[in-house]
Amino acid sequence: MATVKGSEEVRTNWGASLDQVHAQGEPVVIQRHGRPYAVLMSYDQWVAQEKMHLAMLRERAAAPTNEFVSLDVALSGLPQ
Repeated sequence: MATVKGSEEVRTNWGASLDQVHAQGEPVVIQRHGRPYAVLMSYDQWVAQEKMHLAMLRERAAAPTNEFVSLDVALSGLPQ
């Protein structure tokens, strides 16, 4: 589960926040004005996430799809 911190807290304790994501392996959600704004994560987490994303994209690209629509059908909804 990710830890949630305000941007001022992260700015004030930047080194501790970096150590936390590296040591605990959990991301830190950084809030600004009470809303999620950014995520701080370790490099290893980021690499793993990118590998999963790339694998998903490759799987989608290799999968057959029936999403093609004829030009007539695609244009039929446009105003004349």
